[in-house]
Amino acid sequence: MISNAPTWIRRSTAGLPRHQRPEIWQETCGALYDVSFDEPDTDYALNQVTFACNDLVLSHFKFTPARLVRTPQLIRRWDLPDLLQVPLVLSGQNQGRAGGEDYTGTGGSILVMDMARPVEQSFQGETAIFYVERDRLARLLPGAATLHGAVPTTPLAGLFKDHMLSAIRQTSAITMDTAPAILDSLIRLLSVAIAPHPDVIAEAKIELNAALLRRAKAFIQRELLSPDLSPDWIARNVGVSRRKLYYLFEPDGGVAHFVQCARLERARAALVDRRRPYRVKEAAFDFGFTSEAHFSRSFKRLFGFSPREAAEVSSSH
Repeated sequence: MISNAPTWIRRSTAGLPRHQRPEIWQETCGALYDVSFDEPDTDYALNQVTFACNDLVLSHFKFTPARLVRTPQLIRRWDLPDLLQVPLVLSGQNQGRAGGEDYTGTGGSILVMDMARPVEQSFQGETAIFYVERDRLARLLPGAATLHGAVPTTPLAGLFKDHMLSAIRQTSAITMDTAPAILDSLIRLLSVAIAPHPDVIAEAKIELNAALLRRAKAFIQRELLSPDLSPDWIARNVGVSRRKLYYLFEPDGGVAHFVQCARLERARAALVDRRRPYRVKEAAFDFGFTSEAHFSRSFKRLFGFSPREAAEVSSSH
């Protein structure tokens, strides 16, 4: 599975007759699990996309209800370094028994499965999966060997989820040069999600700050036109103090500057959109400015031309 150059593996049952679909399941999961189906009338639907580059392996699955059992016999056939599988349940459910304990993961849950130990899983829905060598995680978390079946629910788990999904969405841009840094950041954020102790957090400070900044910027983009958008409101929703928020946005010229630039970018896109003519005054108030004059000055300072000029160029084409 591990590949030096960027590699994608894609498998899907879409378009196949129902009787041929179990073969795709066997190709996808048969080397690792005994696969069975509890529902006799299942459609055996499966869609898999796996990306591998250097030691970075990320997968995305959509699947019909199925039961996967990893037995000691299958484990003995495993010829790769001992890995931890980290599923992120995006929708549906993953439940079963691991390490002698029952577990349940629902939408938004992170799970940790040790591929060197037996597990019984029943699952359906959509899941993203990250793989990490157990020994590598153990450098940050000495208890990594005891995580089989864990379902981390710490307050910082959301940052790992955000970063993992961001990495999966951007696999087309990952190269052999950037893959090691992405893998390292995922491992550090996973360690914080599992055990947010001060020493673990200190080791992952850079990754944590980057993840918090991404979360703050995503929140700002979602709420960009809200009249309630303020540093206090952003900080509360991101889960940081206002002082921390200011620190995170220092490279961007501050929170207010970032918000203003984002609103101006949105306003420019609206002004040059030929499908809907926009007056400058209308754009100013629609995109969070209380003064047309302030909007025009800020717009010209950022783009080098006035909003009226932008609108005129659009209307002339």
